[in-house]
Amino acid sequence: MAAVVIPAPPPEVPLLEPRSTGSPMVRPVRDAATTTGEVSDWAAADGVPPGWEGDASEAAGHAMSALATDLDAAVAVLHRVATALDTFFDTVATLEQRRTDLVEERGSLADRQRTLAADGASYTEDEEADLRQRAQALQADVDAFVQRVQTWQDDTTRAEDTLVAVLQGSDTPAEAGQYVASRSSSLDALVADLVARGTLPPGAAGMTSEELRAWIIDHPEAAAALLERRPPPGTGPAAELAAILAPALTTPDGSAALHEQRREDARALFESLPPEDAALLAMLYPGVVGNLDGVPFGNRADANTVAVVVALADERAHLSDLEDQHAENQDDWDFLGLNNDDLEGPLSDAQSRIDLYESILGDDRQILYFDPAGDGAIAELHGDIGAETRNVGVSVPGTGTDLAGYQGVADRSESFVNASPPGELAMISWMGGDLPDSVVQDAPFANYARDLGPRLADFSHDVRQEIDHSAAAGNDAQTTYLGHSYGGAVVGRSELAGLDADRVLHVESAGMGHDVQDPGDLPASQAGVDRYSMTAPGDVIELSQGTQAGDNIGHGADPDSFPGTVRLDTGNTADGEFNTGTDSHSAVFEEQSDAWYNMVEVLNGGEVTTYRAPEYDYVTSPYGGVSSYQTGWGPGEQVDIE
Repeated sequence: MAAVVIPAPPPEVPLLEPRSTGSPMVRPVRDAATTTGEVSDWAAADGVPPGWEGDASEAAGHAMSALATDLDAAVAVLHRVATALDTFFDTVATLEQRRTDLVEERGSLADRQRTLAADGASYTEDEEADLRQRAQALQADVDAFVQRVQTWQDDTTRAEDTLVAVLQGSDTPAEAGQYVASRSSSLDALVADLVARGTLPPGAAGMTSEELRAWIIDHPEAAAALLERRPPPGTGPAAELAAILAPALTTPDGSAALHEQRREDARALFESLPPEDAALLAMLYPGVVGNLDGVPFGNRADANTVAVVVALADERAHLSDLEDQHAENQDDWDFLGLNNDDLEGPLSDAQSRIDLYESILGDDRQILYFDPAGDGAIAELHGDIGAETRNVGVSVPGTGTDLAGYQGVADRSESFVNASPPGELAMISWMGGDLPDSVVQDAPFANYARDLGPRLADFSHDVRQEIDHSAAAGNDAQTTYLGHSYGGAVVGRSELAGLDADRVLHVESAGMGHDVQDPGDLPASQAGVDRYSMTAPGDVIELSQGTQAGDNIGHGADPDSFPGTVRLDTGNTADGEFNTGTDSHSAVFEEQSDAWYNMVEVLNGGEVTTYRAPEYDYVTSPYGGVSSYQTGWGPGEQVDIE
């Protein structure tokens, strides 16, 4: 009997030397920048003593101008250092939490190792296979743990090196001047022009992108002016952006090659710039950059911050008008003895939009697409696409969803991220345009899905590009597109347009998409997609599944019976009730419910439970009638997606 090799205990997690509690030191640096900036402004405007004339006045003016220039360089460096310190201590706080998680993981591994070592001290031949399997599994987990510790150490070193580089680059006035000069001169010229026009404040030239963002949030009139800007021809990053856009103005739609080239060119432009310049370019031309295919997601979020500031100001004004109109109507109705106010809905919707916009700005949410017109359009990244990312999910909502009700969609995506191993799942909530308003009057028609499907397919290529250009590129990160209700029909039509997906999940879905009746209707690009569906028994959506008539009614095949699709269990709610009937249409998203857990597993490529049909007991009444009640669920099957 060959000896079973017991893995060595997992190594200790190194201590983290820096502490996030050092962050209060940032405030004095920013205060110093403010004070220095005030002195610079005084030197430039009032530095020459009153009454001085001639050579003395001219010499003093030159001296004070030179002093103001040096002080401006110092202000820029102080802001740079403060931003670097802020970023560093935020990173350290994350590193502290990651170390805590690693220490807990090590404790669990150490317990397993001690138990295995004790069992390995004496075992029978019948126990050998199981012991060997446990030892191999433990060794694999220890190896993965060691790699995570190494990644954590590398991230710690990188954070420290980045901060040291910033500090060392600001040691002398000459280096300070070099930092100021490192900014693109063409972007500086654009900022200077906006300062001269009064759009940006005099101190904008010395602001970091984060400081400019904060200033724009407090100045919606400036945000509105920036949103209308278009990049000029010439030289520099803005001109390159203009050149990328130019073909769209002169070339007919339908040129797929041109579209993909624009996507690659936009990515290349922003990746060629220092991060500060890329963020600045996005905020100087937010109306162009925010929804532009190919722009890195972080820079799209930079641009869409400006767009949300404008939308917030507009919605506040709209709410004020509604409130005035509502008050006038109330006075009229009181006089006439009537009470028929039809503004309650619009008032509520306006307030909901305001709450959403304030949350986006206050919580620095990552908005990848934004258009407040009509019912609105939005896409939001939850979590990050980075070194730990193993899966990216995109959630598409259904009938009745608009910007006023979007927060619920975002909350669902957040719940999936929070239920997954830290950093491994990123989610995107995608409402790329107008969805049906009414279940009866609008939802039976396919035109909404025909419009949104190609947009979602196009966005899927942006998602894949973001993964490929991120630290997640080496993880073979998998993508899942989840369509709920009418959103399932949207996802189905996106497959017809070449959706770039590894997995598709239909949740209480209206159908596989108009014109999709069997796998042969899908393009060759979809041959490798794994498909899953879940429909709770008794959900009225069953009435629409598998129906189609004419060019615009119905949504194609039933997802639950579509060849190659794995139908999943919807089971019980979180409190143990059977998840069936009308309420199940949305109850499937209840956290900790069986359906929700199945969604989490699909999104993470884990283990799912297949469909379990309800079991009933039938009772005959004394009058001859038969009634039934559900007693449980039939058998399901555990399926490992990976």
